[in-house]
Amino acid sequence: IHDTRLESLAAIASLSGFNAPIERAFWAMDEALEGHPDYSGRVRADARSLIGQLILFLSHCLDDTPNMAKGYFEFLFETDGAKPLEIELQRACWHTLRLQASGFPQHQVLEEVRDIAAGRADIAVVRPGWRMVVEIKRELEDASRDGIRKYLGQAATYELTGPRIGFLVVLDLVSQRGWPLTLTDNCWVEPVRGAGDSAARMVCVWRIPGARQPPSQAKTPIH
Repeated sequence: IHDTRLESLAAIASLSGFNAPIERAFWAMDEALEGHPDYSGRVRADARSLIGQLILFLSHCLDDTPNMAKGYFEFLFETDGAKPLEIELQRACWHTLRLQASGFPQHQVLEEVRDIAAGRADIAVVRPGWRMVVEIKRELEDASRDGIRKYLGQAATYELTGPRIGFLVVLDLVSQRGWPLTLTDNCWVEPVRGAGDSAARMVCVWRIPGARQPPSQAKTPIH
């Protein structure tokens, strides 16, 4: 096994809840970042930890039930009220990271952090030498990979004064209500590179299916 794979195994060893599908999703994202000039040393260790935690968050969102989702995770299921708001996903993600993020003290997991790339970060993990920003969005029209790409620019802009590795979590309220996709199909890595960039800015993406119907109402896709 290559040294980088051993390091990656060590990074996820402390994370509870990992199973084979979660591990495969983690490897895919880790390998997509491998070779980037900023994905090394302690930055890579911290990024790996955050990637693992956000994959676990996605896994929980896919497994949660309507009864247990009441409260912070109600946005996951169809209700009679208005469509879930972005802030609902932000709260759930922040609480999850704050309570269980391995390797990050609670006081380093912050929300609504100002003065980052001339803007405000939804969630930031502020380390002594750098920070990692998690941008939160909701999508009401086109939550395909192509549709979500419109948010990559903002997520990548938060990388101006830190590692060129960002994080984007999108609440999908349109494409997976009746047929949610698997964990593997809901997380990936996108490179973003402008004409003057010396290296691509990498954005790790998680798509959270929201306003879903219960499995008993799922219909078999017909092509």
